[in-house]
Amino acid sequence: MTRLILTGQSGVSLFSSDLAGTVIPFSPFRFVWGPLPSPDELATYVATRSDKHGPGTHWSDYGGNWLPGTGARKDLGLVEFCQRCKTVELWFDPNPNDQLQLVWLLDYFRSYPEIVARTRLRIVDFNLNGTSAKGLGRWKVEAVDVTRDELETASATWQAYRATTPEACFDVLSRDLSALPLLRPALLDLLEELLAARRGLARRKCGC
Repeated sequence: MTRLILTGQSGVSLFSSDLAGTVIPFSPFRFVWGPLPSPDELATYVATRSDKHGPGTHWSDYGGNWLPGTGARKDLGLVEFCQRCKTVELWFDPNPNDQLQLVWLLDYFRSYPEIVARTRLRIVDFNLNGTSAKGLGRWKVEAVDVTRDELETASATWQAYRATTPEACFDVLSRDLSALPLLRPALLDLLEELLAARRGLARRKCGC
């Protein structure tokens, strides 16, 4: 049994810390701008390794700090691996891509209450990218249990973000998102960028 950290792309700095036995960053997917990965791609990513997996398409391909005995489980599905860990911690910093990865992961875990029961969310209100192990030790990173509030907030946000138009994301901002305190600023940043891009496109079309 070990302590597992699941983190975003910027969480590779956690490799050099002694905070967990195994650290898994979700590196291959960018959820901001461009097309989202399909549901099939995401399902394959967290599934048991099979012939469908090419290099870099399985959740364990980017992991680090494998303790003796844990490396042999790298071909498992993510849920099966988490079941063999004592605790699962979610370290996702404030940048929009990290926050979207967090809501996707919480939405995925929602179907696995035995995983949720051993999962804690770390409120990482600083940029993990480039933060040294020594620097991490100076931050007091609050840990909260993952409850129905976090799961429902994540699920509603992920469904809205997957919608074909941005109106659903504007609607989700009218909800109470306090269960995930870093989420609202990330969504606002994304929507502001979207509106700015649309205004720029409109100006170019009219020759302004």
